[in-house]
Amino acid sequence: MVIDYKGVTFSFKDQKRRKRFKRIRLIVIGVLILCLYFFIANMMDTGSINSVQTLMLENKPAEAAEKFEGIEGGLYHGTAKRELKALLLLFAGETAKAGEILASMDTHSGAVHFQKFQDFFSDRARYVPLKIYTDFLLRVRGGEDLSVYKALYSAALFDFKGSRGVTAQLPPAEKEKHKQKLAILDRINGELETGKLNYIFDVNGKPAAYYDLKSGKTVSLTPGMGFGAFEADFNKSTTFYSLTVDISLQEKLRGLFEKGDYHGTFLLLDLTDTSVTAAYSRSLKGEAENAVFSERYEPGSIIKVLTLFAYLRSGTQELFPFQCKGSMRLGNRTFYDWRRHDTVKDFEEALAVSCNLSFGEMGMNLGLRKFADVLRPFYFNGGDGLRDLFLEFKTGTFNKTASGDFELANLSVGLGEVTTTTFHSAFIAAIIAQNGSVYSPYLIKNKKNLLNLGYYTHPSELLTVFTDNAAFFKVKRAMVGVVEHPEGTGKRSRVDFVQVGLKTGTTGDPHMGLDATLMGFFPEEKPGYAFAFRLERAGKAELRGAYFLKDFLKVFYGK
Repeated sequence: MVIDYKGVTFSFKDQKRRKRFKRIRLIVIGVLILCLYFFIANMMDTGSINSVQTLMLENKPAEAAEKFEGIEGGLYHGTAKRELKALLLLFAGETAKAGEILASMDTHSGAVHFQKFQDFFSDRARYVPLKIYTDFLLRVRGGEDLSVYKALYSAALFDFKGSRGVTAQLPPAEKEKHKQKLAILDRINGELETGKLNYIFDVNGKPAAYYDLKSGKTVSLTPGMGFGAFEADFNKSTTFYSLTVDISLQEKLRGLFEKGDYHGTFLLLDLTDTSVTAAYSRSLKGEAENAVFSERYEPGSIIKVLTLFAYLRSGTQELFPFQCKGSMRLGNRTFYDWRRHDTVKDFEEALAVSCNLSFGEMGMNLGLRKFADVLRPFYFNGGDGLRDLFLEFKTGTFNKTASGDFELANLSVGLGEVTTTTFHSAFIAAIIAQNGSVYSPYLIKNKKNLLNLGYYTHPSELLTVFTDNAAFFKVKRAMVGVVEHPEGTGKRSRVDFVQVGLKTGTTGDPHMGLDATLMGFFPEEKPGYAFAFRLERAGKAELRGAYFLKDFLKVFYGK
């Protein structure tokens, strides 16, 4: 076989050319792949930057910071990342570090949605971060659209002259655009110029307290209430608070306390939503600003409503009729009653006449474990989780080692082994009145920023303590008997315009003066309010306490 090479050319130059073209193609393909990689990486970085901003603006700074860590060291968007880093620090309250970063920057990144962050800080009354970020933007970007934010934070930081100076320099178009905001700022600057700013308001919009610029202190306009906790929060950020209390009712309570020269505390809860309608403090100690929420004391016989509830739930109801001899020996000690009740026919009469001996027997029969199983859900021992933003509503305690008969008897009648607060007593009355389920109690209705936009409203949370409707019904009926029974300890509080469920208690040293404690609810047929109060050294609850309640009901109903 003969191979014919005629017409075939072969050259080393062609071979080199083909290899060169192949290398060029590979290089071009590599460059394209690399460009595609960088493009995708850039797009992914951009997407991550937007995700970080979205999380921040959704008020999820922890999640935003975690996501930012994954992109902080990337090759792209260095300016944007530095700006976001500063914003994350502002969210975390590290204003000094944020300021250092922004001071080192000479440009703003278009990838950062600056106005959304300004609105975020403004809407949530975070005026120091707003100032730091706005000042940065004014330096590197400028623009009349930023001046309104400067006027806003200036007013929030009490620089009313600076705020007015900024607004005066706005062009007519900007003034018209922000007409409503500027009107609010003008009113606030006017208040600041007088040296005080009303920042706490009652349920009807009446000023409850103002901030005095000269002294740097809050001045209460609400009888029987102090606002130290509010001032501490206000100092962090200029904020307006709307409360659930009614100042006119507070003033009526002041009249009642001063008329009888009483010292003590009073709390009224609206059972519609368990909001605080009145919270009055005039404590003898005078140490706690709002003793009504914090001062613990021996409750006395008002605790018997829980002893009765535990007894009714136990299923052991063979105690009555009960023979009350006025005292009984428990070991080597004597357990006393105020008087000898002789035959107490049933638990309703026992509560009405407040028979210590019968309730002492209930407690001993129950034992500590069963009684504690009722007390704990009613927020004793560890119930300080009842909070309203920065406010703490303290609850009571009981001796968890009370095991002897004498200790159990005392615990069952509210002496020695147990404490409560006036708030707690009213809250217990609310739980009973509502058959075991109530909304979380609160005083702060909402918080608003300088432009009167709300950024916090109390969230309603249903709390279910017990679901034993039958036992609650019996306790409520027995509490009505405290007032309606001919020998009831609350009979002197009876009025003809509303029926009350009540329990009285008397504690303290007879030589120093007895304390009257009362708790209950009204109207009986459909409870709308729960209350509790303590009158220090006023005498027995069935006398001065009952008369005080009667006077309160008269002023409350305008009789």
